[in-house]
Amino acid sequence: MSEEYESVCLVKPEVFIYQIPPLANNRGYRAADWKLDEPNWTGRMRLVSVGKKLELRLEDKTTGQLFANCPVDQYPGVSIEPVIDSSRYFVIRLKNDNGQVAFVGMGFRDRGDSFDLNVALQDHFKYVEKVNKMEKDEELHNEGPKLDLSFKEGQTITINLGKKSSSTSRPRPQQHSSNTNGVIPLLPPPPASKSVVNLRPRPVQHTETNSVQAQNAPKNLFFSFIDGKMVIVSTTAVARLKRDYARLLKDPVPLVEASPLHSNILEWHYVIRGAPSTPYEGGLYHGKLCFPPNFPFRPPSIFMMTPSGRFRTNTRLCLSFTDFHPDMWNPSWTVSTILIGLQSFMNGFDPGVGSFLSSDVEKRKFARESWQFNLKDRVFCELFEHLADEIREKLARGEQNVEEEKALQEESDFRLSAKRSNTLKIHQLCTCVDACEVEVNKSKLPMTYLLVAIMSHANNSVERTIIRDTWLKLSSKGNHLFSIMELQTESVLTVRHVFAVGTKNLPPNTMEHIEEEQGLYGDLLLLDTLVDTYANLSRKTLWTIDALCKKYDFKFLLKVDSDSFVRLGSFLQELRSIEHPYLYWGFLDGRARPRRKGKWAEKEWVICDRYLPYQLGGGYVLAYSLADFISRNKDLLKLYRNEDVSVGAWLAGLNVKYVHDPRFDTEFRSRGCSNEYLITHKQSVEVMEQLYRNIVKHGRLCETEFRTRPSYVYDWSVPPSLCCVRKNGSSIP
Repeated sequence: MSEEYESVCLVKPEVFIYQIPPLANNRGYRAADWKLDEPNWTGRMRLVSVGKKLELRLEDKTTGQLFANCPVDQYPGVSIEPVIDSSRYFVIRLKNDNGQVAFVGMGFRDRGDSFDLNVALQDHFKYVEKVNKMEKDEELHNEGPKLDLSFKEGQTITINLGKKSSSTSRPRPQQHSSNTNGVIPLLPPPPASKSVVNLRPRPVQHTETNSVQAQNAPKNLFFSFIDGKMVIVSTTAVARLKRDYARLLKDPVPLVEASPLHSNILEWHYVIRGAPSTPYEGGLYHGKLCFPPNFPFRPPSIFMMTPSGRFRTNTRLCLSFTDFHPDMWNPSWTVSTILIGLQSFMNGFDPGVGSFLSSDVEKRKFARESWQFNLKDRVFCELFEHLADEIREKLARGEQNVEEEKALQEESDFRLSAKRSNTLKIHQLCTCVDACEVEVNKSKLPMTYLLVAIMSHANNSVERTIIRDTWLKLSSKGNHLFSIMELQTESVLTVRHVFAVGTKNLPPNTMEHIEEEQGLYGDLLLLDTLVDTYANLSRKTLWTIDALCKKYDFKFLLKVDSDSFVRLGSFLQELRSIEHPYLYWGFLDGRARPRRKGKWAEKEWVICDRYLPYQLGGGYVLAYSLADFISRNKDLLKLYRNEDVSVGAWLAGLNVKYVHDPRFDTEFRSRGCSNEYLITHKQSVEVMEQLYRNIVKHGRLCETEFRTRPSYVYDWSVPPSLCCVRKNGSSIP
């Protein structure tokens, strides 16, 4: 028996360990549920193999003393399980010498470290699979009959030591009978070398690579998509890409096929099959890899051509192993490594340029449509002819994702139960101009009952964290998607929230923090063309409403500021009691005068000497029909200095259901604290934490109620200029 030696597969100098809560559902663990800012232990990670065995060891950074050990039986498996909301965090199973186990969270500071771990794990188990196959083949060989070449008694052999006959010598070229004057003629010249790298017998061209030029080009001259011109490709790059292709043919990546164009070795195309038990199941996703001429010393560009609900089509993707991050690139990474990383990123929820988040329903829809989409792509049909034939055959038999259709129908039936259909009435409306088109499917029951849009800023990460940890956790059953059960009707109201943030002209370090936060929580609505300033608040509100209408199906939209506190459970109960298809609910002001000087000077307001009635901006509710009107007519709407004034002006003249509610403490400064408040504005993070503790411990908002200024009830019987009279000593909240 050969001696087994210890081999170090991977070392990472810094890794974080977290105590994790019990698994709440069968979907998997979420890093957002951990205290990521407070790791329980920090140290070094070593991935070590001893023969076929693999161990993940946690060691002290300085002394190297073993802290804990994680034997890895298989990957993916129960020993190491990726979380469902980030690619940088895992749940690992620690095991001591007595067989006792414990599950903890493990995370890396950089996404590239987790990528290295994924690759190292897959490489080891591929090696184990090969060894097992070799051992099995050897065992089968040993079990068969053996050839006995030993001499037997009485057996004779004959050895000829004589001179070789002339007939066995190598024949020499014979002279022709033609007139050669005794001179042997020259051999014909060898065939010219081909200018195209032939990796398959049939050439395939692509419209974006100038393949016609490439076919007529000299050796190692190809069109570079990255450089945008014909370039001379290094011999190292050609040899490396050929070797990677041969390796892919011999040891393919599970659920992935890839091949270079026959006219251009710098452009590869791949197809990812949707992983089972994911929203992508049944889909075929076609994309391409564009390599630089000095590969592997520079990383490639990656594109996805088939709509997936995860990546934007025909757009460079920002991943740690693409040309967006050349400083993180490792020349030892092969094409197989790149495809494994892309597949892992696709199944995760991490953000990045060229990627976005969508619902599982949308992803399943794209998976069903991917077959027909790919059949329209000439490159796909020519380069992956067997897949195209497979699609045509299944379509002919009518087998396109029958199981997915069934699952989607079951999910739809659950959402559209008879009880909810009776309590949530949706009307097919058209409140826009004649040029607008009304989509019939907008009349269906929305997936989200209330969509909460929190207006934030890139530098307000502390406020966002406090909001997530306070009022968004009231009756929470998840991070940014939860349900609240009504005792009266036993119906489920689905609520979702987003933080709207403008990201144009942000410093690189700030943008890095934003992407990190998005990777952890996935609840940021990033407006990448908006400079987030006070002067752009109206534009930010307009673009946020437009983006939300295009991305989500909802019934009501609650817009709040990042310094507002919402009693979400009580708020939903009140919303159910007053819901209306044209609802505009908040603290209404109809007698405000435009300011002509100072920070909020209104130079564009020329309609009259007072603003039109509007709900104050600390928080207000719009029915979907009103938000959709704003979205459809965004190019026609005038922007005023104040965003809440702008919304009131945009909706003036429509058949709006105005609801004034003194329980909305949403003025430019708070009126105090009342246990009747549904929303209270201008609250610091410390006050928000205290209000949350009051609700959790005592079931009320305020420790002690107090008032700093009186409120009013809107008087609809008088002109707007006389609508809003504050009354001292009244019981109005």
